[in-house]
Amino acid sequence: MSRLTAPITMFPSYLPICAVHRVECNSDSQSLLAELIDCLAARGIRARVLDEPWPVEDEACRQRVARAAIAVDLVFVAGRRLAATAELLVCGDGEKAESVPAEPLRPRFYCTGRQQVAVCCDVLEGWLDRCSGLTPVWGCVLIGGRSSRMGRPKHLLPASDGRTWLEHAVERVRPFVDECVVSGGGAMPEACRNLTRITDLPGVAGPLAGIGAALHYRAWTSWLVVACDMPDASAPAISWLLEQRRPGAIAVIPFNPLSGRSEPLFAWYDFRCAPLLDQLLADGILRISKLRGRPGVHQPQIPADLCGAWRNVNRAEDL
Repeated sequence: MSRLTAPITMFPSYLPICAVHRVECNSDSQSLLAELIDCLAARGIRARVLDEPWPVEDEACRQRVARAAIAVDLVFVAGRRLAATAELLVCGDGEKAESVPAEPLRPRFYCTGRQQVAVCCDVLEGWLDRCSGLTPVWGCVLIGGRSSRMGRPKHLLPASDGRTWLEHAVERVRPFVDECVVSGGGAMPEACRNLTRITDLPGVAGPLAGIGAALHYRAWTSWLVVACDMPDASAPAISWLLEQRRPGAIAVIPFNPLSGRSEPLFAWYDFRCAPLLDQLLADGILRISKLRGRPGVHQPQIPADLCGAWRNVNRAEDL
């Protein structure tokens, strides 16, 4: 992926990369790790073990770890501590192995026998939840489109106070994100000229071009996406949306019970959603709604009192 072409010097501390130390005790540590991965999978959490005998100092090795960290929710790296942000010691029943010295400031977890697999899963799931909470959230306001039914660019429409819809969208998103960018074509109002503007994916039409561009713009970042033609998007709705994040979710695309549709244009996307978007494009699928039902795409129902925040305005008579 294009975001990983630059050399990687280190991984962010919130990236779930766990060094596995299989301590020689009275059980088969390899099968124990497999049981742990199965337990995580039953909870919707994808884990992968990288066992290749490459030195972690090697750039090719770091790139492989990076690709795995985008493809799954948790990467187990066998014995390579330099690449890891946490450590897991796997050993026999009831024996808490301490033969591997602990690293300062690095979480350490234990799986000490088959009776502890579920407990270890609980602990790892809690750690993944904390990692998710520490992952930067950037905002992306989508503009552009033909606006054929409106007759003029919707992001430049004036609100009751004279400011544009784009200005209002940015103002609502900013308190919840680390940075805010704009994706899409068209003129920018003067008040938004200092905002970073990212270029849509080339050769791709519709919202998928803007969402895909955001996911490729910055590594290890999740995105709060809001279309500028949802003028009723509110702080309570954004707060509810971000609260739906959970380990194993690569996107939160709410279901609107009023319209009976999913709402991909006011949604949250993790960086792990990028491979799925890339696959849609490779298959010639240009509709972002096709993410619905894919593994890891969470679709909570919008509470009744918040449904209005997902109102989409396309015609002048809808104003």
